[in-house]
Amino acid sequence: MKKIVALIFLVVSLHAGVNRALVIGVNGGSLVYALNDARAMAYLLKNRGVTDIHKLYDSQATKSNIMRHLKSMVKHSHQGDRVYLFFSGHGTSYYDPAIQNNPRLKKMLKNSGGLIPWGVTPRTYERGMISSKYDLAPLFRELDRKKVETVVIFDACFTGSAFKDFALHQSTKALPISATPYYSSHGYPYKHIVYLSATTQSDFASESHRDRRGYFSMAITSCMAKHNSIKRIKGCMAKAKTPQTAIILASNNLNIFPPNQKYKELVYNPPSNPLKERVFNLANNHKSFQLYTQNQRGLLQQNYNPSTPLDLYLHSKKSGYLLFLMLEASGTLEMAYPNSRLISIQANTNKKILTLTPTEPFGEEILGAYLVDERSAKALQKIYKRLSKGVLSSREDIDSVVRIIRNGMIEGARISLISRLE
Repeated sequence: MKKIVALIFLVVSLHAGVNRALVIGVNGGSLVYALNDARAMAYLLKNRGVTDIHKLYDSQATKSNIMRHLKSMVKHSHQGDRVYLFFSGHGTSYYDPAIQNNPRLKKMLKNSGGLIPWGVTPRTYERGMISSKYDLAPLFRELDRKKVETVVIFDACFTGSAFKDFALHQSTKALPISATPYYSSHGYPYKHIVYLSATTQSDFASESHRDRRGYFSMAITSCMAKHNSIKRIKGCMAKAKTPQTAIILASNNLNIFPPNQKYKELVYNPPSNPLKERVFNLANNHKSFQLYTQNQRGLLQQNYNPSTPLDLYLHSKKSGYLLFLMLEASGTLEMAYPNSRLISIQANTNKKILTLTPTEPFGEEILGAYLVDERSAKALQKIYKRLSKGVLSSREDIDSVVRIIRNGMIEGARISLISRLE
């Protein structure tokens, strides 16, 4: 009998502690940074020891794909495992303005919500959305029944009630993070599921165009990088002050990650050097002069993949000579152009000007392109010739470059790119 008990214990131990994640990002319409949020979450989870991560981005994130992966994850998870579900994209609910002329869909979404996969529009919500009532809640109940510690994070509009399939008191009142007792008194059903939503059931989620991220995703990844307990994460989120009202539902004794896990702080510090950043503050970012990147499909991209080269493009309505500067994550300020030759830019140019191969350390890179007159370009070229590999390090050289730009700049543009890991 002792041998049988020991064998059972061994089997349980072997399958316990598996961490699985499904990370979904869907851009579309006015939503342009959902993929950035998904990649940031995947990066965070990977560095927290989650080894089984499935990522569905844009065209991969169809309803059939999402549900297939989610059902498989639920099927293969057991007590002692941890499951993470992250979705950044469009969401809907009874209060969504896009469905107010569709009584059938409003009835379907009453006291609930839904996620919008790739390629689904308001006209096809009814058959194309992932319904909280019919698709998600049955799987959530199964995870809870199995006592699988689960973290569900939705950065989407109207998802405050997307965890349930039963009637709760309807209210358009914004429910703050501290309003967990409201849900508890109405029967939040899960003991083993942490539910985090960017919004209430009647609120819009929003993005920061400066940071190229969703406000909620930025806040929750930062808080999850610093804290593990729900209590501390609630306090951290309350200080974040996102434009919309975030929802956190769970008992305070739950943890986002295994309680005994040791991990390092993941929040990197972007380049912060006032002396070097002065150069980029001179850029005025007019529509007539833009610096941007494109992927192989010709789509604009804000992040870069360290494993692939980065192509930079310049759009200019005016003529002049090119000055190109990079402030790397390491803090190195480098002049790429002008180097041994001057680069002439003709009016109405729209072309690739440079291909970069990213190197460690990865993080935020600030890039600046400036159109200057010929006299200024030659003065900058003289500075380059006395530098080592174009690196600007001395205050004297940086002050000289700033002075030359101020006196001879025709146009200027800057962008910031953040590394991502696949």
